Amino acid sequence: MKDKVSCIIPAYNEGERIANVIKAIQGNHLIGEIIVVNDGSSDNTEEVLKKITGIKIISYDNNRGKSFAVLKGLNSSKYSFILLIDADLEGLTNQNINDIIEPVLSKKVDVTMALTKKPLICRIIGIDPLSGQRAFDKRIFLKEGVFDKARGYLLESVFNDKIIKLGCKIKIVNWLNVNGPYKTEKEGFLKGWRDQLKMIIFIGRHTKYIGWINQTIKLKSLEVNNFI
Repeated sequence: MKDKVSCIIPAYNEGERIANVIKAIQGNHLIGEIIVVNDGSSDNTEEVLKKITGIKIISYDNNRGKSFAVLKGLNSSKYSFILLIDADLEGLTNQNINDIIEPVLSKKVDVTMALTKKPLICRIIGIDPLSGQRAFDKRIFLKEGVFDKARGYLLESVFNDKIIKLGCKIKIVNWLNVNGPYKTEKEGFLKGWRDQLKMIIFIGRHTKYIGWINQTIKLKSLEVNNFI
């Protein structure tokens, strides 16, 4: 039996967008299960999810952050290969799902990371170190305690640290048809900027502010350029 993938979608107040994201994933022949973790949403996210058949919903009352939500999903997943997808993506297609999963399932690389339309600087340098769209074998990272150590906004940064430490092979997958809205677009200008600044400071403290540059360079050095 060919390996399947557990798709984990952490969601916080994404009632307007999440149905379209799930629609793009459902029916993909590589996806064995879709687990949506409703991270204490205060909007209609849970009501929207309950109307969608064929998904597993994990829901709790208080917002605990993306790192906690992903760990809950991982602990509930039944397949070794994992696809992480943000709940707010726009323009996602079934082909995008194939493109990010197949290199990992074929074991030609250890991790795939998507490069979407935004932010522009990431398109210029050819990698988004904070991309939430990743496929990987959870057996590599769970034993390293990656998801236990991450908290708040640090999921991707801690994940990156471990990728670099282990020397994992990376494939950057171009999803230039896919858009991820900024916080200001979803939450309004003032609240969006406040939350964006909070995230930048939180991650900055972890990476010692300029450390993200070194992290990005090291990630790029692990990219498999001659991938077929």
